[in-house]
Amino acid sequence: DRTLVFATGQRIPLAPGGKSRWGFCPGGTLFFFLREFPAEAGIFLAAEPVTAVANLPQYFLPQRIFTSPNEYFVFGIKYESDKEPGKLTELVFSRRKPAPKPEREIDLSRFGGVVDMDTDRGLLLVVGKREMFNTWGVYNLETRKYKSLGSEKAYGFFLTPGLVQYLEKRCE
Repeated sequence: DRTLVFATGQRIPLAPGGKSRWGFCPGGTLFFFLREFPAEAGIFLAAEPVTAVANLPQYFLPQRIFTSPNEYFVFGIKYESDKEPGKLTELVFSRRKPAPKPEREIDLSRFGGVVDMDTDRGLLLVVGKREMFNTWGVYNLETRKYKSLGSEKAYGFFLTPGLVQYLEKRCE
């Protein structure tokens, strides 16, 4: 039997056959866990991995998770049922009050996936829908504007302003 084991000693058993899905936010303080699809999944604190701080809808297949001081951001594919095609969706949960349901849901179906998020500025690094040559771009959640960055790269992420300044000084 495969199991996720935490520093606290707590264990979460995985579904047989590799059907479980989990992912940690940058920094590793928060994670989503889906034992088997379709089933309800949850958002958990790594320090307390037994009780969910929020539940994800039954037909939601999580892919990425990010956190800010006020909110949890979960990106994934939302299905209307197990027979319908899904669409890329963002679910936003409040950290300030119990969040049995998302506070808001944003349709991102025009994109193929989310690579990274700058939670301070509300920017997403997104990949285009699967085509012959994939493209990347930056999408602003507030203005709903998209800027293409050209061809998909091997990796990509946003840098915090402090890290940018540090790297600029080191590379002079």
